[in-house]
Amino acid sequence: MKRILFRTLSILALSGLITGEKAIAQTYTYTLNGNPINTTGWTMGGNATNPGAQINLNNNTGTQNGYIYYTIPQNLNSACDFFSIEFSYQITTNPGTPPADGLAFWYIANPPSGFQLGGGIGMPTVMNGFGLIFDTYDNNSTTPVINANPLVTLRQFQNSGYTEGVMNGLIGSELTAQNQITDGAWHTAKIVYELGTISVFLDGAATPQITGPLILSNATGYFGFSASTGLYYEGHSIKDVIISGGQTPDAVTATGASYCQFETAAQLSALGNLPSPVYRWYTQATGGTAAFTAPVPNTNAPGTYTWYVTQSNAGCPIESPRIPVSVTVHPKPVIRIMPDTTVLCAGSNAALTCSGAPDVTWSPNQNISSNTGLSIVAAPKISTVYRAIGATTFGCKDTAFTTIIVHPTDSVNIHETIEEGEYYEFVGRKLYAPGVYKRKLLTQLGCDSTVVLHLDVNYKEKRIMFPNAFTPNGDGKNDRFFPSINYPNLVNIDRLNIYNRWGQVVYSAYGSAALSGWDGTLNGKPAESGLYMYDSRIRVGDEVREFKGELHLIK
Repeated sequence: MKRILFRTLSILALSGLITGEKAIAQTYTYTLNGNPINTTGWTMGGNATNPGAQINLNNNTGTQNGYIYYTIPQNLNSACDFFSIEFSYQITTNPGTPPADGLAFWYIANPPSGFQLGGGIGMPTVMNGFGLIFDTYDNNSTTPVINANPLVTLRQFQNSGYTEGVMNGLIGSELTAQNQITDGAWHTAKIVYELGTISVFLDGAATPQITGPLILSNATGYFGFSASTGLYYEGHSIKDVIISGGQTPDAVTATGASYCQFETAAQLSALGNLPSPVYRWYTQATGGTAAFTAPVPNTNAPGTYTWYVTQSNAGCPIESPRIPVSVTVHPKPVIRIMPDTTVLCAGSNAALTCSGAPDVTWSPNQNISSNTGLSIVAAPKISTVYRAIGATTFGCKDTAFTTIIVHPTDSVNIHETIEEGEYYEFVGRKLYAPGVYKRKLLTQLGCDSTVVLHLDVNYKEKRIMFPNAFTPNGDGKNDRFFPSINYPNLVNIDRLNIYNRWGQVVYSAYGSAALSGWDGTLNGKPAESGLYMYDSRIRVGDEVREFKGELHLIK
């Protein structure tokens, strides 16, 4: 809602430049201030005088009548207008003389004429408009006794004058027994009219003591003051008068927005301070056709787009100044991952590089060197689709994908059995003995593949034999004592012990070491020739076989 500045006295208000409580777009300001008070533009008459720092509306004697009003009339309308009147006033009484009759501020349609003395507070007998009356004398009593007076009332006049006690045209509440206004001190009054409502604030009150509706339908009138005395009297003075107002509402408050390209935009909005605001939206700073629905920005193309918004009160065509509302659409990045497809063998890695945005986040974040950055190294164990989300400094994002296809490194197991004396050819080798053989090969896709051959030999006769003598003389023949087994891959030697004639163990082994046998040494020195005993425990599949016997060490 339109607010008026009550504390500034600067003539800059005439050009709309105001400092103080709130900024408004004023169209007129009339003042009575200074020392001496400048009355340019004002009409002063009756007993009113300008001695310097104040306007005396009348002398402090009986039968006085004075007035002052601004010479240029104003045309007021409830739907469009706002105004405020602020002034200081002083009522000076006399010892032994009842105070009378009072002073008034008014806005009346007809030029001031036909002023009346006494109870009429110096106002015309017939008026159209309104007035704030400070009535100090009780004209309704048969004797000059202060009863409800001093009275402060706000009245609307329709082809009538002011008559104390007649409530026609009363706006708001009647303030009775306002004895402080006649204490000889300076007091303040402020009247605020805002879009059909008028309020009165006395002596700096934060809330109005009088408030109510006042309809002004293109009324033309004059702002002014008057005062009068009759048989009884008092002095009436005013100063620091500011009358200001206009029809241009405050500019609205509106905030622009920022979007990424193709993002869904919200409808623009504005915040006004009128009780029933009507908003108009334009696409240019001046001229053009208004839209009464706030636009929804289109974000298909990058750029900055500006609308202009005003407010006016419902029923009033006068708009506030146009306020620009800018929407910036930032371009959406276009990001790309190189390479877009990669083929790997299991256990290998690939470098991935993203372009088109300064900040990139990668996912999934397993088996990658980092989940942020323009370049990463990925080593997936299975085929994986990686996603990169690129973001600009304005937060605009785009997403790209790349696929890494992982080919496994195969492991093939082959089980074969050959007959004793035959061979199995395995990757260029001829194999006669049983065992497990491995070889790495390349698949058609270039990945390593391991082939495992489990080779068994089907011996015609399975034998386990222990010789009864050996000659460890280093001639390369019969130098070691060991069991003779023609299917060693099928057996497991749990124990092979050799004892001398006194029962001492001279050799003990198991597993593959037992298959190599005893070399005829004891503690690193050749053992004595003679008779020795052996015992052995050998597993053949699930079968356990025990062997014992004698052997001769011959040199």
